Amino acid sequence: VHNLALAEKEGLPLVTPCMCCFGKLKRAQHILRETPETLNDLSGELSAQGLIYKGDGQVIHLISLLMDAVGTKKMADVVEVPPTDGKDGLAVLHYGCHALRPQEITNFDDSSSPTVFEELVGAVGMEPLSWSHRLECCGRPLSIKNPALADKLRAVKIESARDAGAGRIVTACTHCQLHFAEGDPSEME
Repeated sequence: VHNLALAEKEGLPLVTPCMCCFGKLKRAQHILRETPETLNDLSGELSAQGLIYKGDGQVIHLISLLMDAVGTKKMADVVEVPPTDGKDGLAVLHYGCHALRPQEITNFDDSSSPTVFEELVGAVGMEPLSWSHRLECCGRPLSIKNPALADKLRAVKIESARDAGAGRIVTACTHCQLHFAEGDPSEME
């Protein structure tokens, strides 16, 4: 709520490259809109920091910003992707589940069949592949409470990416990217 109020005070949208952060911020906006008593409880703390939350700020994921402010044509014109051979140009895309669900709160693309990330990645020369675990969680949110399960979910996603013939997993979430990077490097080959 502090970050939402701070962005509002500056008159700026809050833009994040992390789907987990995006989802949490959108949920916070929803809770504050639906439960005014929660906002009332927090108003004193905000006021002590010289902030007021009005609820009129925007939370935007970097992908949406790129699509809306730049567009795929401009992305294709300005982004230089090194030439790829074989599998290197084939990618599976991982959105990050917190931006997709619940769709009625996040309002990010179509939660059951998103396309915006594929459009951006395709525009810069990669070929997005269909894969069985495309919309499944990578496990990162579980990594503190149940690291074994988080590792298993990551391994299943990586195996699914291999089965699809991908040379790369491209993530739309910095939090998820950290989780994929924590794994055994041989998992990613």
